[in-house]
Amino acid sequence: MVAQRTGIALSKRCPVDHVLLVTGTIFLFISVGYVCFAIALFDHAELAPLGRFVVVIALPALIFRTFSTHDVEAIANPGYLGGYLLGSLLMLGAG
Repeated sequence: MVAQRTGIALSKRCPVDHVLLVTGTIFLFISVGYVCFAIALFDHAELAPLGRFVVVIALPALIFRTFSTHDVEAIANPGYLGGYLLGSLLMLGAG
């Protein structure tokens, strides 16, 4: 395996891998929802309760599970948080 040849343990992944795994899952579900709406699987009346479920229950559960299964050092990485803050402020300023 590549990880064994390079000396990187499989359990010691980069924190970015975890971020991409979580955000990739979110974007996959967004894509599935877009396709379902595009082929008229759901109508407008059914989307409001579904959206409320996602915002009130599903996303907080995903965030809680992600934070509870990682080390504090991996979550509170100053470089990552600073980059996220900078990107968010740039997007807020762009408008």
